[in-house]
Amino acid sequence: MADTFEKSFVRIRNVNGTTAGAGFMVDEKHIVTCAHVVQYALALGSETILPKESKIQVEYPFISPVKVLSSRPIRYETSNDLAVLELMDSLPAHACPALIAMDNHLSAHAFKVYGYPEYYNEKGVWAYGEIKDALGDGTVQLQVKELTGEAIKQGFSGGPVWDEQLQRVVGMIAISDKDIRLAFMIPIQAIAQVWPIGAKVATPIVNPTINQQELVKLLLACPSINNPHDRQTIIDDLPPNIKNNIKYNASAKMHISNIVTTCLNYAMGLQSLVEKLAFFEGEDSLPVQKLQKFLNNG
Repeated sequence: MADTFEKSFVRIRNVNGTTAGAGFMVDEKHIVTCAHVVQYALALGSETILPKESKIQVEYPFISPVKVLSSRPIRYETSNDLAVLELMDSLPAHACPALIAMDNHLSAHAFKVYGYPEYYNEKGVWAYGEIKDALGDGTVQLQVKELTGEAIKQGFSGGPVWDEQLQRVVGMIAISDKDIRLAFMIPIQAIAQVWPIGAKVATPIVNPTINQQELVKLLLACPSINNPHDRQTIIDDLPPNIKNNIKYNASAKMHISNIVTTCLNYAMGLQSLVEKLAFFEGEDSLPVQKLQKFLNNG
């Protein structure tokens, strides 16, 4: 699922062709970024009113061949540092909206971000760290690791924050303090109040009182998870913190029971399992449809 980060990631150019910041797709036509990135891209200085017919160049740096596309700002709110761009050109092949999670319990989760700071203004660079807690203004504090990756600074603004545990985008880089390796993100919940987030939003599908025995029975009815080889392939594709804690058992029923128990211990764990299963089986698989109906009804 991490490749959806790259397929939704957008570099935003300024009027001189250098990098103004980043953004990410939230649906097939729209990109979310920071208002101050738009200001920089259009060389507005401290102006808060956009010139008519403003156009901003964007590109998808992880999708080859890289093509420069035109977009126009349709939402620009300096008060909360949010902006929305609408694409004016056709999407490149394989581009897609980000996978997104709305979750208030992110503290201690590992994250990664990509940006274009000085000295990496063309090729970009990764930064890694740990999500901390929400502040009084609604932003969420991020701590960048000392020895891994770049400090988050100018050039990262507007970029998506990828939660390694949830395997989803959970926010957008807004401001940073490179001297003490801190950054702050606007959470997805705040972005959704300004712009409707599409169907790529993932929320936990598990009712805490779910009947695990019935869930195991429904999973056993799915050919791809009942087959030992395919089951292991599905497990291997789960987030590392989940797959590394699943205990093997020679009994298919017991092994699947261990998979369920482990997935239920992690936010989005069961969601990830069902997504992988649906990929193997196909969305039109009757066993998968029965499984999804059971989970949705809780």
